[in-house]
Amino acid sequence: NNKAAPNLNDVGWRVSPEFLRRFIADPAETQPGTTMPQVFTEMPREKREEVADAISQFLISQSSTSFHRDSIAQGDIDKGSELFHSVGCVACHQPRDAATVGATAPAELPGFIGLEHLPEKYSLLSLSQFLHQPLSVRPSGRMPDMGLNSEEAKSIASYLLGAEYEVIEPAQAEGSQVEAGKEYFLTYNCAACHPLDGLKNLPKVVEKDRLDSNAGCLSPNPSHAPDFSLSSDQRAAIKKALVTGEVTPSVNDKIATTLTAFNCIGCHVRDDYGGVPPKTNLYFKTSEPSLGEEAR
Repeated sequence: NNKAAPNLNDVGWRVSPEFLRRFIADPAETQPGTTMPQVFTEMPREKREEVADAISQFLISQSSTSFHRDSIAQGDIDKGSELFHSVGCVACHQPRDAATVGATAPAELPGFIGLEHLPEKYSLLSLSQFLHQPLSVRPSGRMPDMGLNSEEAKSIASYLLGAEYEVIEPAQAEGSQVEAGKEYFLTYNCAACHPLDGLKNLPKVVEKDRLDSNAGCLSPNPSHAPDFSLSSDQRAAIKKALVTGEVTPSVNDKIATTLTAFNCIGCHVRDDYGGVPPKTNLYFKTSEPSLGEEAR
């Protein structure tokens, strides 16, 4: 199945206006590791920021509720810290209590998905709702539904946003920018990946069998094409796949690829791969220790 892009309906109340603007202007710089490409590759920086501001204002105008931030209770932060380190979050996101990790500070642990951008991006309400039902916003995301109830989701959100979280009043769209932003959204074919209610769902830019493996987004320096920040190895792998065509993987290869892509192996072991790494092993506990490792 094709990977679905994040749902942008009501993104204007879920994401802070400033983060939204910066992310549209420069996705990789704003949120390292994102799969969102740089779309405005032909633009100088100043123009790019102008276009990003207009698109963000358009998206804000499409939301039924304004983005705002309420205060966070210290009790929720404390409860969220306990939950974050006990319900399995540390399988994908690095532990945040350096004292428990030991000599290795959390920031030094490799292979984890960073969360440093969260306080700038979310409100308490929007992050709580995302943690409660992540697939409603990211239908193809790797973030699983952890089975949290709404209060648990709020507590973890409180902990991730932290005590320095800035409370702000509701943000409103600037009317003069909305129509320009809508035009940019359509001109740059954003709706091909992010369909919005009321907008025509546009086709993809180029069909796979018409791709030029040395131009466009596969070029080392894309111009007038999305820049996915691909490494030379990634470009080589894609080019090889285009030449090779469809390959039917074995059942075991398909299972291994899927388990790795969704990081199931961050907790589970299959054959000779996967399992909890030593540095996070101490976080996996159980209320039934007599049942052994399977209960953990």
